[in-house]
Amino acid sequence: MLIYNKITELRYDQFLVLFLIEIALILINLLVFKKKLSFKLIFSTSIVAIGLSLLSMMIVHGFYGGMAYHERFGWPFPYEGISRGIEGDSTPWGINLDIWKFLANTTYWGLFPFLLLSQYFSKKKGRKYQIFLLCSLSFYILLPLLFSYLDTSRSELSPEETKRVSSTEKITGLTDIEKRKREAIEDVYPEFKNFDTNTSFAGTFIESTQRDSDHYFAYIVNGSGVPIALATCFRVDRMFRVYKIGEFPDYLDSYIGYTNIDPVTCSGIKPD
Repeated sequence: MLIYNKITELRYDQFLVLFLIEIALILINLLVFKKKLSFKLIFSTSIVAIGLSLLSMMIVHGFYGGMAYHERFGWPFPYEGISRGIEGDSTPWGINLDIWKFLANTTYWGLFPFLLLSQYFSKKKGRKYQIFLLCSLSFYILLPLLFSYLDTSRSELSPEETKRVSSTEKITGLTDIEKRKREAIEDVYPEFKNFDTNTSFAGTFIESTQRDSDHYFAYIVNGSGVPIALATCFRVDRMFRVYKIGEFPDYLDSYIGYTNIDPVTCSGIKPD
């Protein structure tokens, strides 16, 4: 892998935009510049597109979730996922290939060999067509990078906020990005709305922490006579997608010294 957690994967609606642009460029290629569609061109394009899609696995996005570390391979639409334990044996498990995302990824990469091979196989190699190739392929590369930048800028913390938020420290107040991610959780799980204001008899509070561009939240119910009665944990990624990590597995553990919850693993924390 060469690029790790540097480029954001794209959403399905962004794929639709790219797909429509790809269709438009192919039609211009066939109808305006009169390039012929042959079996040789289609076969060669398919082989090269698959190769480029496989090479895109060098672009990886990793994140913590539950008791594991998860990685997604491929860009702009990650199609292979691998999970590893974060304690003890780190042998990969949960390997998953999403064939539909692989097809979407290959479709994206297919435009490059199609246009270049159209020029290569063509008897007419005019200057106008070369300008068309340069402009269309440059635009087709820059647009996904722009999508990725906009997705990142919407979900990343500012440098000032990053200084205030440590990946291992307790966050005492919610930043703007955390508020938005908390709202994303409560849209999916409305029972957690007004969680820290609509308190139980012993009280409730929310613990939050950050790992890379992901935020983790633990919705904690205090116990009567025990520090923690129940906790439910979530992860929200940079795309504001919500994942439920789990619940504090056995609230009776509070009797043996747990005083807080690690939002990343949803496990109890004992005081030093």
